[in-house]
Amino acid sequence: MATAIPLKRDNGQTAQFGASDTIAASAMPVASVISPSISSNQNNYSPTGWADADTIRITFDTGGRAITGFAAWTNARQKTIYNISGNYAYIPSGHTSSSSANRVAGVCDHIIEPYGCIVLEYDSTTSIVRVVYNSFNPLLPSFKGLFYTVSPGATLGSDWGIVSFGISGGNNGTVAPTSTLPATWEINTSTSATGASSLFMPKSIATPMQYGGGHLISIAYVYFAALSDGTQTYTFMHGINPSPNGFSLTNSNSAVFRYTHSVNGGRFEGLTIGSGGTQSAIDLGITVAINTPYVLAVCVDKARSEVRFYIDGVLVGIQTAQIPGAVSTGDRTIILKSVGTTSRGVNVAYKTFFAIV
Repeated sequence: MATAIPLKRDNGQTAQFGASDTIAASAMPVASVISPSISSNQNNYSPTGWADADTIRITFDTGGRAITGFAAWTNARQKTIYNISGNYAYIPSGHTSSSSANRVAGVCDHIIEPYGCIVLEYDSTTSIVRVVYNSFNPLLPSFKGLFYTVSPGATLGSDWGIVSFGISGGNNGTVAPTSTLPATWEINTSTSATGASSLFMPKSIATPMQYGGGHLISIAYVYFAALSDGTQTYTFMHGINPSPNGFSLTNSNSAVFRYTHSVNGGRFEGLTIGSGGTQSAIDLGITVAINTPYVLAVCVDKARSEVRFYIDGVLVGIQTAQIPGAVSTGDRTIILKSVGTTSRGVNVAYKTFFAIV
């Protein structure tokens, strides 16, 4: 948008503002403030007064409500949303329940913390809402929930307070960085045809939150040095699992990414397993490639209405079938071999698991 120079009246004529001209504060337009309340999930959000509002003071109820998108605005002004309640809400990035031009850019779910604020700007070039500031910080003392995050280091559980290493015929180690890839942990199958290895959080407690007890997010940054194939077959999973210190790939009440070469054309799947053990998988559209880093994020809202899967900051799938039941759960990244005795592994550059209540 081109810069415009203000106009003024000068001796009965119209003239441009000069370098030293000013506008009196009393002549400036007053900021528009609205104070709506939200007690259900919102799509294409546009409360009364939204088009001209500069400040939106929202009261949220206790449900952990979602705003999947905002009605577009074209005046190039930022909108500041204040959460004036003690209850959190969230904005799922790229959510398809709102119109394309009203969706919000981002790499995962944006949390609107209790008494926090978030600043939005409309990008008319790409027709999307962008978050330019969010006060949410899980490291603050006021944060209500749990937050765990780890990066590569020692491979012994005794050296760590929050992460643990599961080994059943497999092994683990560390991998040095390259010019294009970071240093990582490697969890591998070793030479066992049924070898398994995992990373899970948190250590000892294992299942620190319940589905439905808060908003759950699990993230891992991973890459694969070798793919699964017909002679060396393995399955990789990452996500939210009620038995993170175990090695089963079919735990009821799971919400995970899954990859193996012989399923879904070697593309990532978004897998949910309900309380009765029934599985439901959706194609996430990304074919796994070697030495290609992926940031995998899985999100489950407090209402357990859906599971969202993000890869590299893009919403790639929403699962609404076989949603996990209200049981205690944790976070796990795992590789498990089923054919062949040549070691296969997955490289893990970091893991994060948190919940907000």
